[in-house]
Amino acid sequence: MGQYFGGALVLGLGVLFILALVKSCTRKTTGWIITAVISGIFCCVLVVSGVVVAIGAFTHARSNQDTQTWCMTSDDDTMSLDLPQSWKPHKGLHKLSILSASNLLSEQYVIVIRESRQDYVGSIDDYAKTISKSMSAKIKDSSASEFKELVIHSHAARQCTRHGVVNNVSVAYLLTCIETEDSFYQVLTWTVASQEKHNRPVFEEVALSFKTKGHAVIDKEDDDDTAEDSKSWKK
Repeated sequence: MGQYFGGALVLGLGVLFILALVKSCTRKTTGWIITAVISGIFCCVLVVSGVVVAIGAFTHARSNQDTQTWCMTSDDDTMSLDLPQSWKPHKGLHKLSILSASNLLSEQYVIVIRESRQDYVGSIDDYAKTISKSMSAKIKDSSASEFKELVIHSHAARQCTRHGVVNNVSVAYLLTCIETEDSFYQVLTWTVASQEKHNRPVFEEVALSFKTKGHAVIDKEDDDDTAEDSKSWKK
């Protein structure tokens, strides 16, 4: 009801402003000139107020989409992530991913890659260093932070940020590697560099939501990785 009233008020003042402006130009009387000025000022104030309210509503809606989550399960049904409500499944982000999603409008992306510990028999630290080396070789001007030790739902993990240039676009990554009893998982989120400050907290929450389905826990550490070919260590 308030929206309809506000719209009617703006419309009424707009009509009054146009009428007063025409009269002040034709009759050039003080009364019509004052009416035109006052009605014009009120119209501008109402329009600006409406824009501010609309921006506030949009910001609030976007914030709610970032805080409200839904659970996405991997294609192989071994793990899940809690993703912001605004994110949607996004096939094709990486050929080896078992889970991929994005919010294209906000430049937010995530993939998960799983590798069997039967294929890679090194430690989580070895795995992290190998993947990190492969990533730096494939991303231009690549640089990474130190690994941070984490425990995610009883699974040891490693996490780091990485920056680089891909196809002439500056990209900021948050890589989280997690070791379970039978697998290594890479949870890789990324965005354009200019959006890193806004998206980083969202990415951290996504990574921390990692849960396995029916897999035992190992007290190990995690690691650094990329959306590159995760099998590169075999070469």
